[in-house]
Amino acid sequence: DAFIKKKDARNIISNQLRSKAARIQAIESDKPDLNIAAQKFQKAKNRIITQSFERVEKIAKLMERRKLSIHNALFATLSAKKASKELDVLQKQLKCFEEDYESKLDAVRHAEIGIKLAMEKVREGKQRLYEAVGIEDSANEAAETLEILKRVG
Repeated sequence: DAFIKKKDARNIISNQLRSKAARIQAIESDKPDLNIAAQKFQKAKNRIITQSFERVEKIAKLMERRKLSIHNALFATLSAKKASKELDVLQKQLKCFEEDYESKLDAVRHAEIGIKLAMEKVREGKQRLYEAVGIEDSANEAAETLEILKRVG
């Protein structure tokens, strides 16, 4: 009886040892290989570094485009300001020209009025001269009057 108990106890212990050995074996077989893990880590690290450099290159290109856009916008702004100043200068010149034109136009109008008044006075004087000499106002008579005046004078 004691022998059977010892044998059963040995079998139980043996089974427990086999079970533990099988678990250890399973754990050992499930344990990742450090070399493979290191290779996977290195590949992932290289991929991340490559992607980071690609992102940096894209960002650099975008920044270069942005810089060019800012430069173009600044140039356009400066050109617009210059054009605006030139337009202001031209508008001032146009205003001065218009004022000068109006002034000269007024002077011409005054001169025309003066000429018309002078012509009217000449006509009146001519009329008085004709009346004093005793001839009527006509082209032939004017020529005759000049002849008479030349003879008299």
